[in-house]
Amino acid sequence: MPKPANSTLAKREETCEKRGIATERELSMNQATAHTSETAPVALFVYNRADHAQATLNALRGNALASETDLYVFSDGPKTDADRAGVDAVRTLLGGIEGFRSVTVKARPENIGLAQSIIGGVTEIVERHGRVIVIEDDLVTIGPR
Repeated sequence: MPKPANSTLAKREETCEKRGIATERELSMNQATAHTSETAPVALFVYNRADHAQATLNALRGNALASETDLYVFSDGPKTDADRAGVDAVRTLLGGIEGFRSVTVKARPENIGLAQSIIGGVTEIVERHGRVIVIEDDLVTIGPR
């Protein structure tokens, strides 16, 4: 893709390219051709709190359109050995998710941190679907029933 003439925009796109993040121009082009459905996909970001993840999943599953929704779950790797048991408990929980049109779990072996996990996950889904609903594991949603 050719670089824009505007130097500020060119620098921003160069930074995005180095970090592996889609640029605004690429996103808008992808949105024009992205697969769309009636429901926006949901990106759920989890870490090491199985009880929070379970409550969030239960609330999402209780929404009227859950069975028509694609769910993407991003599970970051443990920061320390002390975090490993919590991360493993969450990942065990993720193995049995039902009630959505599709479930995709992205379990990272290493820890990249919340910010990078969200940036990468949101970028991936927006490139594919053109939109996304972002939820963290400590948010409980209530929607149309």
